[in-house]
Amino acid sequence: MGAIITELMQVDPDTGVMNRNQVRLWDDSCVPQLEKLARRIHPYGCKIFVQLQHPGNVAKPQNLRVTPPVSASDVSNLIYQQPIRPMTVEEIHTLTDRFAQAALRVKQAGIDGGGLTKL
Repeated sequence: MGAIITELMQVDPDTGVMNRNQVRLWDDSCVPQLEKLARRIHPYGCKIFVQLQHPGNVAKPQNLRVTPPVSASDVSNLIYQQPIRPMTVEEIHTLTDRFAQAALRVKQAGIDGGGLTKL
């Protein structure tokens, strides 16, 4: 038996886009393709897990609907050295909900599990 861990998958369309080519889990349109992936992998006895991700201070402003990038604090990333805005309590609750919704979509699609990834 084997296990596959996917690439990072986005959970937030506003502040959580690191790369425009990442899989997007922020609405139900992703479920059919994830189901197809699970159906192709499971007959071989393999499990599949996804990485749910928000880029925080490494988000590229040009990929975001809301700028500047948000994170848990205003500490800038050493690579980009760009302005960062600390998240409000309301934004933290919204992001937590988006992670939960993405995890539910992954489960509905038959994916075996997922985890949070912070860069």
